[in-house]
This record gives sequence, C-alpha cells and structure tokens, in this order.
Amino acid sequence: MKIAIDVDGVLADIHTAVFRHLGLPYTASDVKRWDFFDDFEGLNKEKFWEAYHYLWDRRWDLIELVDPECVSVLNRIAKFHRIDVVTCRDKSLLRGTAIWLALKRIPYENLIILPPKSDKSKVDGYDIIVDDNPAMAKDQRTILFVRPWNEKVRGVRRIYKFEDLFWFVKVDGDDRRL
Repeated sequence: MKIAIDVDGVLADIHTAVFRHLGLPYTASDVKRWDFFDDFEGLNKEKFWEAYHYLWDRRWDLIELVDPECVSVLNRIAKFHRIDVVTCRDKSLLRGTAIWLALKRIPYENLIILPPKSDKSKVDGYDIIVDDNPAMAKDQRTILFVRPWNEKVRGVRRIYKFEDLFWFVKVDGDDRRL
C-alpha cells in the first residue's frame, strides 16, 4: 500500500505550539472548527500564520507530536508499506518541516509539499490518506484523524490514535482490517 500522512493536526500539534508562542492560554483541544481564527481572544488569521511560519522556519523544536506513539506505529507500517508525508504549506517551510520530521524520527520515503489550500484528494497514487481536514472526508481513500474540529464529520473512516491504523493496514501477517 501507498500511504499519505498529513503533518499539521495529524503528526504535529501546531495549534498548541502557535498558541504557546503567542502567549495564549489555549491548546489544540480548544479548536472546535476548521476555520477557528475568530474564536479566540487575542488571535486573528494574520497573527496565527505569522507564528506558524516562524515556528516551522526557525523553532520547529517547539512543535510536539499529536500522538507520541505515531513513530513506533509508522516504523512498523513502513516495513511493509510506503509512507509519504503530504502536506499543504509554503515551499519556504520545506527545510523546517524536513528537520522536524527527522527530529521526531518520523519514517517516510517522500516529503511532498503542495501549495497552501491545495486539494490533496487530487493527488493520485495513494491507497490511504490520513488527514484531519474535514473537507478530505469526500475522498474514499481518507482516514480522518479525529480532532475536535472534525468530530462531527460522518460517513468517513476514522482513527483516534495512530495505533488504530492497524485496522486498515496489514503488517506482520496480522490482518485486523475491518
């Protein structure tokens, strides 16, 4: 199988990192909508994206994993399947993203940077796309990584933690897939 894994909100807890950097008392669990910028006092789109770019460009060390178990799960899956990291962001953040992935020891074959707001469902060749974007639910290949901003999306396969991927991906002769 060929598997695409998203970065922000799936691998990286960028929301909490941005909030901390801006001195705001919020975490990713406080984000209830995909377009959340006006939901928090002291935050707007411009501030968020400025901090986002700063963190990915210079302070990737401040960005934590969403699920610390993702590394061991992805290492096990990578023995049997191809994993690519597929993310939408400015190309100038390629270096910081690659450093962060190495720092966190995320296994992958290719790092694919699409322009911001690209539609990942138009990327061919993947059997599974693990993403947190509610708009990706329209693609049958998507496995939605459950986050507060996508909990109400219906009619899509979902995981709550990376270990749940073993229900969809066969490894080590273990076939728990549904």
